[in-house]
Amino acid sequence: MKKLIVFIFSIVLLGSCNKDIEGCTDATAVNYNPDANIDNNSCLYVPSLSTIPVLYDSSFSAESGGVIISDGGSTITVRGVCWNNSPNPTVNNDTTINGSGTGNFSSTIENLIPNNTYYVRAYATNSNGTGYGDELTFALTQFVSVPDQNFEQALINLGYDDVVDGFVFNEYISSVNTLNVQNKNISDLTGIEGFTALTYLSCTDNQLTSLDVSNNTALTYLDCLNNQITSLDVSNNTALTYFNCTANQLTSLDVSHNTALVWLRCAYNQLTCLNIKNGNNTNIDLFADNNNL
Repeated sequence: MKKLIVFIFSIVLLGSCNKDIEGCTDATAVNYNPDANIDNNSCLYVPSLSTIPVLYDSSFSAESGGVIISDGGSTITVRGVCWNNSPNPTVNNDTTINGSGTGNFSSTIENLIPNNTYYVRAYATNSNGTGYGDELTFALTQFVSVPDQNFEQALINLGYDDVVDGFVFNEYISSVNTLNVQNKNISDLTGIEGFTALTYLSCTDNQLTSLDVSNNTALTYLDCLNNQITSLDVSNNTALTYFNCTANQLTSLDVSHNTALVWLRCAYNQLTCLNIKNGNNTNIDLFADNNNL
């Protein structure tokens, strides 16, 4: 006869299975252990710092820097600022290197491109890693191109620019209402579009072959006498009261949109078509169109 053997298991609870785990319990440390419940004073920290507000100028550069609040318990070996066109720049982006150690430091950010928004943070590195200051952002001033060096030099002489570099910043010219650049040997007036508040423009006795004043809608006085301009569109300049384009090479001219005209001089051109049907010709006190084809 077979015997039936019955095994009876008994489970004895000997107490909790949880173990005490030592480690870094500070979540701000680089070696934070979320499982640790006993701090063993092993925490490691990166430097803490703040970013100095950005100051920028017209030379495609800016000034910033940092203030070291703490070295993180380890010597700071390198510090500076980092920047990028996207948020949260790191040392993998463009950087400056401004010494080591604690204290305040200054940084020069160079090779910036106008019409761009930049994000910048101070950084400092110790043996535990790299810490970053608060993120700041700034938009570099917008500019217009000025390819003609004689035109830019004339603007420098007038105090609207500081160096011949092919650019003039909008903030220096957007509120200018009077511009006289007579007899400056200018062949290209590109950049005039930045003078959006301009009411008076005299560019006589130059070497201009074209002139675009479509963006200068506030113009009331336009004198481009004695150039070599072959075409000129003044349809956007509806506030013009004085217009002198004498001694150029215009073959056609349309002032039908210029209802405020009081003076019109277009003599000594090559005009075969002249449209002066502006509906308000009775206001014109002086009109000269002699010596055309």
